[in-house]
This record gives sequence, C-alpha cells and structure tokens, in this order.
Amino acid sequence: MTKPVSLALQGGGSHGAYTWGVLEVLLESGLFEIKAASGTSAGALNAAALVQGLEENPDCPDAQMAYLWSEIGRRSPLVPFDLGMMADTQAFQPWLATLRLVGQFASPYLASLNSGELLEAIIRSSIDFEALEKSKVRLFVCATDVANGRARIFQDLEIDTRSLLASACLPDLFPAVKIEGRFYWDGGYSSNPPIRPLINDADAPRDILIIQVTPFVRNGNPSTPLQIMNRASEITFNASLLSALENFNNEFLQNRFSDKSASLGQSYTRLHMIPAHGALSTLPAESKLDTRPVHLEELRNLGKEAAKLWLEAGHHILFGKNSSIDIPKLLETKF
Repeated sequence: MTKPVSLALQGGGSHGAYTWGVLEVLLESGLFEIKAASGTSAGALNAAALVQGLEENPDCPDAQMAYLWSEIGRRSPLVPFDLGMMADTQAFQPWLATLRLVGQFASPYLASLNSGELLEAIIRSSIDFEALEKSKVRLFVCATDVANGRARIFQDLEIDTRSLLASACLPDLFPAVKIEGRFYWDGGYSSNPPIRPLINDADAPRDILIIQVTPFVRNGNPSTPLQIMNRASEITFNASLLSALENFNNEFLQNRFSDKSASLGQSYTRLHMIPAHGALSTLPAESKLDTRPVHLEELRNLGKEAAKLWLEAGHHILFGKNSSIDIPKLLETKF
C-alpha cells in the first residue's frame, strides 16, 4: 500500500538537483502518494515541477523535474566551462569562488548583472501554472519579506512566476522581487523548508518528509573571507530548520495532553527526514552556484544514492505510526 506523504523541500541553489535525485527514487519506489508539497528557493522550483508532473504525467511524474533541471543546465552561463579541464569540478569551483567574491562588490541592480532575467526565463519555460491550479496536490512556496524579515507563504492561485522568483531571490545575485507592493528575498532566510503550512493544513498527510540539502555540520574552521561568508550563509539557511524542529518538539510536549492538541496538529503529526548526504559537506559552498550540466548530474546521482540508503534502512516503515527522526537527540547533537 502506498503511504500518503507531505514533502518539505529545502532550498540550496544548484544542490536542488540533489533533491531531484532523491525524489526520482522515491517516486520509482511506488511506496508513497504525494498529497502536499512545500519548498523554498530551489526546493520551491522542485515542488512546483513535481506537482505539475503528478498532474500531467502521473505515470512518469519526475519527467517535469528532469525538464526543469535540463533547462537550468542548458541555459547556464557556465556551460562553456563544461568542457576540457574546467569540466573537472575540483578545478572549476575555486575559480567560481573567486568570481563570487568579486561579485560581492557589484550591485545586482545593475542592469547588466540582472541574473533574475535568466531565472525568470527558466521558470516560464519549465512550469505550467494552469496545471498547478488543476492539481489536487497542495503546494506552498516560501519567500522572505524584506521589510519585516518574516516568511511569506504563497499558495494556490498566489503561486506564479513572480512568487517562485521571489522564493529563489538571493539578494547579492538578484534584485528583490516586488509583489503587491512588497519586496521579497530568498525564503531560506525565514523558513527552509516551510513545515508549518503542512502541519496547519488539515487536508495534508500527517507524515511530513523533509528532504535536506545543506548538512548541519561542516568540519574545519573557515579562515578566508570567502569561507567565512559561505559558512555564515549555510548556518543562516539551516537555522530555520533547526528552529522549526525545536518548536515542533516543544509544542508536541506542551500540547500532548491538551484539548487543543488535535486542532494544532502537533500530537499526531509525524516528522521524517532524508538528511543531506555526507558528501555534500565536503563540497565548497560555491558548489551551490555551479549550474554546469556535469555538476547537476553528479548531484542528482548523489541524491539517488541517499534515497536508496534511506529506503534500505527502513525509515519509511514508521509512516502512519511514529516519527522516524529523534528530534531531541538531533538537537542535542547539532547544537
């Protein structure tokens, strides 16, 4: 029997191709029925492509994600470096790191540097919003309100090119996205991935599967300006996930014997997580900017490996029964 599940997809630039690989294996297993999905940044793009695929091609729902990532690779300005010596990731990414550091001194509001136009073109060519409107799979997309720093959750008819663009808007790369008079940045600053909308939605499955892209732990002490900047960004983008797990655990304990527990959804919501593959912690942070097709394929294969290991470990057997992650232990270890 298939297990109904809500997906919460973490964002992380080109490492979203890792999530593509994870989802590919989960869909091929035939063990799960995806009824709701939430996502931030690349996770939002994956979620939208997945929901579209489930609606348009239920026999091969991952085909739309494959098309999305083929478009990202095909349109990548880094494609010329996918040849020769620069096709070697270890040789290419240090150069990319230098380029990123220099880019910190240039404003994304300069017309010649507006990378948002490329991302918008990718979204328009890859996502059919009419299919999303028809789908019965609930979809939630997160962006961060620049003015108040809070998460804005877009859903249903609110999800369009602009909201997906806002969800993936890194402020040092793209100009802020204006929607209904307010400006938005990447949702990773406030909710990565969005879990609360899935808990609060009474129609969403109570088993929520988080697919993590950024590992909690990276060994070593960053010392160069670029290393420090990148590690600070990673900590920021994981802080909301750690906070969400801690809040879930606290609310579960507080509401467990309360009359309010059923309405809050905490007492019977079960959390699961496919953690980021350990190999991701060995990649430099600039790897998330590397959209060369060869690198996207490497990440996809890593995601497939992670999903297969998770299934082999049997964590999915607990769906419908208990959470498969020990949140107190995880928080104690990671803090």
